[in-house]
Amino acid sequence: MTKLILLFIYMGQSQSNQTLYNGIISEINKIITDYSLWTKDDICEKLSIIYYDKLIKFPKDQLKDAGTLIGIKYNSDIDKNDLCIKIINHYRARIELMTDIRDNLIKNYNKISKLSKGDICTNVNEYVDDFFKCDKMNGIWLNDEQYKYHLMKLKNNGKSKERLKYMSELNKEWKTNLESIKNIIKIIKNDKNNDMTDFTFNNLKTESQYILDKLDKIVNTYYTFIINLI
Repeated sequence: MTKLILLFIYMGQSQSNQTLYNGIISEINKIITDYSLWTKDDICEKLSIIYYDKLIKFPKDQLKDAGTLIGIKYNSDIDKNDLCIKIINHYRARIELMTDIRDNLIKNYNKISKLSKGDICTNVNEYVDDFFKCDKMNGIWLNDEQYKYHLMKLKNNGKSKERLKYMSELNKEWKTNLESIKNIIKIIKNDKNNDMTDFTFNNLKTESQYILDKLDKIVNTYYTFIINLI
């Protein structure tokens, strides 16, 4: 495969992945915003729940109905405040999962972006994003302009093909895992009637953690290899 073909493949992958990534982050932020309305710190003190942009004072029977909708089991004599806390914890668990996914994707997105634009620390075997840490590890810090210069040298010397090949492979892995995460987010988003059981939710949580751990390893492996091709 020629260098020109590799370049076109890489550029196409990058644009497609950028659109996919932006869509996922936007969807996560919407879900977090929607769920956060149910998890305000003073919601149980006021015994109020925000629902469809309206502040509603829920009597105990209505709180029970809200709890039933999200699968909460309780005794008939349950304390109103305890029930409110259960409802909050239900949504808070989903917010925590969405936040973990978002933070991991942003972290790995930033690493991949630095491979294209800099700045980077090379001559090391791990991701380093701090000049002083890089210097302490005897690495070589390249700011944006220095990194562009080295990439141009690779191109002029006819040595950029290998780098493009691995960047293309990384983009392919990035897309595969983004698609997997997108499917998990879609399942949670589509649970509008809160039919999902705790068992199913915990399985989704475990699956997402597996994907994120795998993604960390993939990105870190490619990242450290590619930066040392400079």
